[in-house]
Amino acid sequence: MVLLRVCKRVVHDEFTRKISNIIPCRAAFNLMKMNKIQWPEQSQKEDTRRHLSMKKETKFHVRKIKSEDKECVIDFLRNWKIFRYLIFFSRYFLRDEPMSQAVKLINGPNDRCMEAEKSVASAIDEGFSVTAVDENEELVGVVINAAMHKNDCSDYKQAVEKCANPKFRRILTVLMHMREKSRLWEKVPSSCGMVMDLTMASVHPNWRKRHVMEVLARKSETIAKDVGACAIRMDATSFYSGRAAERLGYKNIYSIKYADLPDAPQPEPPHLEARVYMKLLQGSIETMADQDYVIQPVQPGDTEECLELLRKTFFIDEPMNHAVGLCSDGNCAELEEYSAHYLHENGWSFKAVDKNGKIVGVMVSGLSPLKPKDDGSDYVTQAQQCKDPKFAKILYVLAQREEGAKLWEKFPDLDEVLDVKLAATDPNWRKRGIMNNLLAAT
Repeated sequence: MVLLRVCKRVVHDEFTRKISNIIPCRAAFNLMKMNKIQWPEQSQKEDTRRHLSMKKETKFHVRKIKSEDKECVIDFLRNWKIFRYLIFFSRYFLRDEPMSQAVKLINGPNDRCMEAEKSVASAIDEGFSVTAVDENEELVGVVINAAMHKNDCSDYKQAVEKCANPKFRRILTVLMHMREKSRLWEKVPSSCGMVMDLTMASVHPNWRKRHVMEVLARKSETIAKDVGACAIRMDATSFYSGRAAERLGYKNIYSIKYADLPDAPQPEPPHLEARVYMKLLQGSIETMADQDYVIQPVQPGDTEECLELLRKTFFIDEPMNHAVGLCSDGNCAELEEYSAHYLHENGWSFKAVDKNGKIVGVMVSGLSPLKPKDDGSDYVTQAQQCKDPKFAKILYVLAQREEGAKLWEKFPDLDEVLDVKLAATDPNWRKRGIMNNLLAAT
């Protein structure tokens, strides 16, 4: 029984990946930086077509941003549209971010906001930011990170009042409100002294939808853990950056509609509200969520308790189970056998446990061959051998889905896929991020 399919590559700190298209050469960036050339809309289109016709396979790798990279990074942020824009306090992206658009902060390719650029430079100096570069060391993606300390007594209100740019000051006012109202330090363990702030993120247009941002975000989390941060947080001022944060496993801890804030910029739909997201990092697998439960690997002694949770949730609630009346007579022997088998397979399954040791959530996973084999592990063979005609129907549907997906064609260099077979949360514990945290651990 497959509730959710997980198929992804494991990406290491230093890695390469095949990818199509490349960004303009460094010489062009340097000339533009010195204001010796301008790229009007038509020139950018011609440049894109030229690169599309070049060699299709190139690589990129991730490294930390150094202080000497500041000018190039700022230039990159200013001149290319933003892929995922996550902003906090006095740092924000300079072109397509909704509030910036609403106040017309940047009106042309040569416009600059020195106050924002100063914030970027200050964050880069902290040494926590990362960039993705191609084989020629050209920027293809950037994430700007900065540390937040619990005992930081900086007067942000005074900083906002001193901002000389009235447009930027309106944006900073919203960010200050989000910082204060999100009450971040009340949502992390009392022992936490530092949180990493993912303040900006951008990917070159020719490199989007190639997991560059996901890799940069994961690298940022690794850096945050290495320096002792207990969590990583981000402000999502656009609808799309909020969705991106949720895909990365972040939890929304505060939101406010722009219309409810006096003198706030009023972006166009769908950007109707600003949100603060957070992801706890300490403990890795044993991640605390709301400090009410922990995520842990399923142990052999957990089988019966996990099955009991599945019996009262997934077994009866899953749509296909419900449609065929799989457990209507109280007998789900083959489904229980199926579940128990994968609960013990190589430690891939995880549970959510409350403070009293009760299992309140479970995700059952197992490795499956990407291409059907003749060893009986494929869904067709399982359906043919299944003695329960109701369960066999479901297995045949899953087999048809696998045939239609043809994952072996989409990922020809992979042999196996991690398959999330079943997942369930106790009804009294839903809407607390348990499923997201179980998936993150998986």
